[in-house]
Amino acid sequence: MNVRQFAEQDLAAVLAIQSACPEAAQWREEDYTRLARDSAGILLTAEPEAVVYATSATGQEGQVLGGNGASILGFAAFYLVADEAELRNLAVAREHRRRGVGRALLDEAHGRMLRAGVKRVYLEVRASNNPAIGLYASMGYSILSTRVKYYRDPPEDACIWSLDL
Repeated sequence: MNVRQFAEQDLAAVLAIQSACPEAAQWREEDYTRLARDSAGILLTAEPEAVVYATSATGQEGQVLGGNGASILGFAAFYLVADEAELRNLAVAREHRRRGVGRALLDEAHGRMLRAGVKRVYLEVRASNNPAIGLYASMGYSILSTRVKYYRDPPEDACIWSLDL
């Protein structure tokens, strides 16, 4: 898997993943493009490793697949302020969950944030989102507090987590 900076051609795939994940924040197109252009934003996508194959019948050098936005597995969006960052959105395509995509996105983001001088990362997650909570806990995040009835549709508490990098 390859984790890289978001590119404009990824937008349709990111929006499709988001719309299929009701637990993800439902952003508009311009929210992603604004974050991608903001120097304080980190917007990453995960895609399968590029596959290179040769056509033996013609003897041609081969073709590279991947990197065109059509094969995005998941994405993560962060915003940095001074020496802190907030995970604002993360989603993985349903068919690629529990395969390390979310972990790879977080690992890459953590590395980039460390290089940018970030010391602590915050996030909020629905109290019922057990797969996400399991991922965050396994990566060393710890719960700080709960915001009662923070979410709407349906009403639900938000758990605030943080990680010291």
